[in-house]
Amino acid sequence: MIKNIEMITNTVQDFSYADIKFLTTFSLDYSSENGDHKAHLEINFVIQDKNNKHNNILAKFRFHHPKQVYLDSDGIYHQIHLDIEDITDRGWENSRYKVLDYEEGTLSFYCSSVEIISVSETDYTI
Repeated sequence: MIKNIEMITNTVQDFSYADIKFLTTFSLDYSSENGDHKAHLEINFVIQDKNNKHNNILAKFRFHHPKQVYLDSDGIYHQIHLDIEDITDRGWENSRYKVLDYEEGTLSFYCSSVEIISVSETDYTI
């Protein structure tokens, strides 16, 4: 389950990953707390509300413990067809989700958890 997903679902009716149109920010951070090494990947996605075409949302996602991170992008923004698949049944250590661009294959990685950090209206046009 994606933590704080209601931040999006309360704003965008009938939200699905198909509503995510492109990413605007991709930031990979490594840190150490009390000898514990951590990695976080933060990505800002622009979401279009299919019920209100003039209402575009900027959602900041945080992915914990990303592994095998791949991004192939050129340009100001990166169009995407996102899928977040729960792969818990595979039993992989620290990899509960597979995140990928299912159409172009330009983004893919595994992570232990996903959370929504913030949601706001945006002027980005789709």
